[in-house]
Amino acid sequence: MNLERNPAPERALSLQLFGDVRLDFHGNPQFIGGPQHRALLAMLVLSGDKPLPSADIVAGLWGDEPPKACRQYVRNLITAIRKSLAHTGIVISFHGGYVLELPEDTAVDYYRVSQLARWAAAAASRHIALRLSTRALELSRVGIALNTDVPFARRLRGHWRRQRELILENKLTLLVMLGRGRDARDELSDLARDHPFQERLHTLLMLALVQSNQPLEAELVYVRFKQRLQDAKGLAPSPELLRLYRRIWVADSSPEELFEHVAQPEPIG
Repeated sequence: MNLERNPAPERALSLQLFGDVRLDFHGNPQFIGGPQHRALLAMLVLSGDKPLPSADIVAGLWGDEPPKACRQYVRNLITAIRKSLAHTGIVISFHGGYVLELPEDTAVDYYRVSQLARWAAAAASRHIALRLSTRALELSRVGIALNTDVPFARRLRGHWRRQRELILENKLTLLVMLGRGRDARDELSDLARDHPFQERLHTLLMLALVQSNQPLEAELVYVRFKQRLQDAKGLAPSPELLRLYRRIWVADSSPEELFEHVAQPEPIG
């Protein structure tokens, strides 16, 4: 597998979920209907080959308070989407639920990003894993908009935020493992601030600071994390983090010798 020499080819048909749901057919972008149409199309895309029952669509679009004619509304939405996609070769069939049948060479950006993240987590080379993670983050940097507040859209946006944070954390882990903590330091600081009780992030931040020749700042990260954890939860940092702090404090290890404290990147689901 050589992704550097064999990038993903351009496709005649692509479906974009990042930014907002849209179709690109031979270079011509097309937005599909209104917010509910696009949310339903995203539901169908993410269902893959698994039939999507009408009841799941109703729950995804209206939650616990669907309109009385919700089933008819679903049929109307499906009919409108079918008409919008008729020229593309995309078919919406029904087999106990709705299934989006895509032409074989259709590119779906959400699938591509997820694939890159899985390849990065499984790569034997840290350098290749870093390139794959970086590419996944570049392709998904605009996030998922779905400009509607239906239950499905809220769940998908929340799920993707968590997935993107995990991909970013893995990328930053790789930078630290490669001795490039200076390049990871600022983003790790932001993540640690957003997740004040997540020890793994604070461990990575301390190592990145040591690699940036800022051991005193690394010690402060530990002291503040310990105090925050104790005040809010009555807990103490792990023995592993305490050992890392002591090794930094007494300056008995080079940055390279501290790598044992770096956990491997997390698997991407």
